[in-house]
Amino acid sequence: MKKTAVMYSAGKIGRGFIGALMAESGYEVVFIDMVPALIDMLNETHSYSIQYVDGDKSTQTVTGVRAVNGRDADAVAEEIANAEILATSVRAENLVRIAPLLAKGIRLRIQKGGRPLNILICENLMDASKFLRPLLEEHLTQEEMAYVGLIETSIGRMVPDQNDPSVIRTESYCHLPVDKDAFVGPIPYLAHMEPYSPFRFCVERKLFIHNMMHAVSAYLGMRKGYSYIHEALADEEIRVVARGAVLESAHALAAKYNMPEDELLAHAEDILVRLSNPALMDTCERVGADIPRKLAYDDRLVGAARNVLEQGNEPKCICTGIAAGLVQLLKEKDLPREEAANQLYALSSLDADHPIARMAMEIFETL
Repeated sequence: MKKTAVMYSAGKIGRGFIGALMAESGYEVVFIDMVPALIDMLNETHSYSIQYVDGDKSTQTVTGVRAVNGRDADAVAEEIANAEILATSVRAENLVRIAPLLAKGIRLRIQKGGRPLNILICENLMDASKFLRPLLEEHLTQEEMAYVGLIETSIGRMVPDQNDPSVIRTESYCHLPVDKDAFVGPIPYLAHMEPYSPFRFCVERKLFIHNMMHAVSAYLGMRKGYSYIHEALADEEIRVVARGAVLESAHALAAKYNMPEDELLAHAEDILVRLSNPALMDTCERVGADIPRKLAYDDRLVGAARNVLEQGNEPKCICTGIAAGLVQLLKEKDLPREEAANQLYALSSLDADHPIARMAMEIFETL
């Protein structure tokens, strides 16, 4: 009998990335989901298709899968109790809802004498393990929690919105950095998983290069009336700023973590090429959503700019992205331009005389 791997959610990342890696690793993949039609499809076909939107644009059939309804607490617990590895990709706000079910499965696993369970947290969430841990601690004792590894991940694969539920369209990027130091017991096998220490470097590389460049492209694109990220990056003026922003951040990260600068610069250029792929059909509106979070002190824009400043350089291009985000924020809130400074200070927690705040506001006045 095949060993099983549980993927909590059969959504874009669940099927389009992690579930496919689990199948490639030789596991029977058990998806836990709440959509009856999707559950029925997976249980009828025991497969689904992935269509890659870059490279040779090939199609892959993922086989050896089945699904369990997330509303069936006993069935969910049984799968968790028997799994070799588990991953979540349910969106951060839904971790609160699934925590009791995870705990039920972990407790049953311990009762059965099972090995520790390592949970890959594949959510777009900073310090994801710190968020999930107290949710589980509401239901598990400290002794039971000792059996659980909460593994933060860095998801770099881009999976656009889907139209056909039977086919997942995605790019072929296939690297899964994970926090090596967070595993409990032996690290389970998963194809293309890259255990990394210190993992904080991977977190900041994703946030301050990939996510930051995405946001800069979106806000400058929205300002010029573009609908899609690839359209924005085809505009030479925007492309120059986006590239400049990512170079600022890559230089800073190389210095901060004593990493080879040429590798980070190559990584940054690769992301720029990937974001420019028209087949992704990624919208500026989606990427630029939730501006208050993206202008927060530690997030992709202000956090990246602070990093550059701390390494002794000026984050001029990143601050252009901050300024463009402010323009869009005022538009969404229907606020006058005079409110820009107050909004920036409130969201970013920067003082008015902070170099980043001053630079961003100077650029804002020119937009």
